[in-house]
Amino acid sequence: MPTPEELATEDPAGATRLYRGTRGTAPFDVALTRDGARLEGTCNYGQGRGSTLDGQVGDGGALVLHERHVEKASEPPVATGTFELQRDGKGGLNGTWTDARGAKKLPVALAPRGVSPAPRKVYLGFLARYGRFLKKTPLTQAELDTIQGGDRFVVPTTPGAPQPLADRGVPDRASLYVTDIDNDGTLDFVLVSESGMAENANELTSVYDADGDSLRDLDLHGALAKVMRDGGQPTHPLAAYRRGTPFLEITPKGTVFRLYDVVALDKEGHVEDLSLLGHPDRLLERRVVLLWKNGAIEEVEHTETVVPVNRPALYPLPPPQPIGD
Repeated sequence: MPTPEELATEDPAGATRLYRGTRGTAPFDVALTRDGARLEGTCNYGQGRGSTLDGQVGDGGALVLHERHVEKASEPPVATGTFELQRDGKGGLNGTWTDARGAKKLPVALAPRGVSPAPRKVYLGFLARYGRFLKKTPLTQAELDTIQGGDRFVVPTTPGAPQPLADRGVPDRASLYVTDIDNDGTLDFVLVSESGMAENANELTSVYDADGDSLRDLDLHGALAKVMRDGGQPTHPLAAYRRGTPFLEITPKGTVFRLYDVVALDKEGHVEDLSLLGHPDRLLERRVVLLWKNGAIEEVEHTETVVPVNRPALYPLPPPQPIGD
């Protein structure tokens, strides 16, 4: 299994990370997206109080973020302070916040909000195990080098051309997470296959335990079927397998995971085919928070919402809510 140091690497370009922690004694949430050395994001103090963030990753990985608050959309943002942060080696951030006048300085401690995707070295190591599990010929270094990405991985393909990596079980687009998703005290490999059609249209594929130098399938779909189906029929209007946000999170209840899906409804409320050629009247979103423990999956939260079909995103993701004790 990968070490904590291998999992807590610097964020690759384009990655968005969620954090939760305190500024002084006040709790707040932070979302940061990296583009080269540049950082952009938001922080939320609750009760509708939020600010924008922008800054840089400096020498040694230090983060400097300038905070601005917008009181009214018609007015320019007001500088409220500056964060100076360092990575703690465990996926979190520590440092200080100083107000815009330099008169007040508060300590800041941020822990990861959700489990981040595994970095490239860990994913390539997983593929070696995955190949042995599938009884496929090992990938050569040249073949591994064709896989692109830092924490979301893509195998370039040409229509009509041979696809040797697909024939060996390598997903065209995928992310990997390493965490104790089934709460049995050991780390698991969580494989997500991604669709190129929508940013979050990604399906939770399989979950594996390490088994020597290979893998053992933990039968995720069998465990999900027991909570989502009853006598072979869905217990809810749809079965959610797509990755929510944050997808995996360590909570007081244990590791939970968020899934969702969307179906199209006609004017009578009947399910329609959700395709680019369809003309549904509205969409039904189903979102679930699940806890997998002692071989069974429990539904911690479950919401269903009907939304207009003209909503901007096909798979919209609302701000994540905390899981209580």
